[in-house]
Amino acid sequence: MKSKKKWIAAMCSILLSSSMLTPAAFAVKVQSNEEIIYTFLTEELQLNAAVASGILANLYQESGFEPTASCIDSNHQISYGICQWNGARYADLQAFCSENGYAYDSLDGEMSFSRLMNPISHRKNLPLTLALISIPPCKLEMTPKRFL
Repeated sequence: MKSKKKWIAAMCSILLSSSMLTPAAFAVKVQSNEEIIYTFLTEELQLNAAVASGILANLYQESGFEPTASCIDSNHQISYGICQWNGARYADLQAFCSENGYAYDSLDGEMSFSRLMNPISHRKNLPLTLALISIPPCKLEMTPKRFL
């Protein structure tokens, strides 16, 4: 019995000292909201890198990529979320999220709601107006490197 305990202790020691069981082996890469949104724009909505970068620049200015960012506009209405949804669109966001099992203050909820407004699949106006703008190549040099 004593030798079995020593064997188990020795195996545990070997496993714990093994390079395979370092803290990095258990680390999970957490994507920033910026990365999640960029992936959504380029993979889900199939926008090119230039357009996605323009949208990211706009969203950074609007909300800093925070799904709970809010402000009161000049009409005394709340603007909310990564796109600063306002008025009827804010109400639509809340209704959509409620009906589809999302929290309206979550990144997932806002991105799913944005998918409905994709002009490619639904031919509606995309609330992210920059998606409709063609950015000339010379302007890409002025795009902040963090968005390329």
